[in-house]
Amino acid sequence: MMKDPIRSFDRWVAEIEAAALEGMEEAAPIIEGVAIATTAYNDDTGATRAATVAYVATARGGGAARMRRAAAEVRRLRFDARQVELTTAEGPTGPDISIILTVPTTYVIGLETLYAGDHAFIRPTILAESGPAFQRVMDTIRRRAFS
Repeated sequence: MMKDPIRSFDRWVAEIEAAALEGMEEAAPIIEGVAIATTAYNDDTGATRAATVAYVATARGGGAARMRRAAAEVRRLRFDARQVELTTAEGPTGPDISIILTVPTTYVIGLETLYAGDHAFIRPTILAESGPAFQRVMDTIRRRAFS
């Protein structure tokens, strides 16, 4: 008798998690677009702007193909393969879902810290767009899990 309510609850939780992932996948390209459009870049060749990437990461991974495409842009525009850094951020554990905004270069952290303020673009974009991204996730959850 208790199996049906538990099974129903498990399905509902799975639906909420799927809706959250969908909302994050909708939000990531918006965050990426905002970061690419900023005037904060201190970018001589265009490689940083062209390689800016936002992707959704879960415990199962995510973003590898997007990072490879972004790294190809760095190679194409910087002409120095040693400046490509394909190390991805440590993914979340458990049911967590994250949006990662980065540039696959060896120098992006320097751009964010050395030129912080006028030329930092990752942190300010995340701060400005995290609220709208969260709202998008919540709207998707409401639409899918509560309708």
